[in-house]
Amino acid sequence: MATNKHSMALMNYKAQLYGRIEARNPQLAAQVRELKLDWFRMTNQAETEDTPETTEILIYDEIGTSFGVDAQTFIEELNALETPNINIRINSPGGSLFDSIAIHNAILSKRQSATVNTYVDALAASGASIIAMSGEDVIMMP
Repeated sequence: MATNKHSMALMNYKAQLYGRIEARNPQLAAQVRELKLDWFRMTNQAETEDTPETTEILIYDEIGTSFGVDAQTFIEELNALETPNINIRINSPGGSLFDSIAIHNAILSKRQSATVNTYVDALAASGASIIAMSGEDVIMMP
């Protein structure tokens, strides 16, 4: 419950901040609206390690909000991956239930061609917990 209150307070703060920008400078507000802030990142670990067959996905922000990325973008990038192993690392207060369910289902589909494990690095609240459950193995501290 406290997590939902925190998440709602953060979303309200973001909405107020966006409203203040729009009131002062509508052109800047339009640019901010178009700004893509990555709440997730996908990288082949070959760039950082000697295991080119593993891709790491980070979900470290709210899911599907106006400051996040919609499920469609995430799923398009997920489907473009051609790797036998995917590790999804999560630290998120959650967000849109519908985007979370769509991402969960896409990950389940991806499991037909890749081994997908999810790691809860700190927080997987609300919709992020749905995504966390999509891994073959879900790894987190007790």
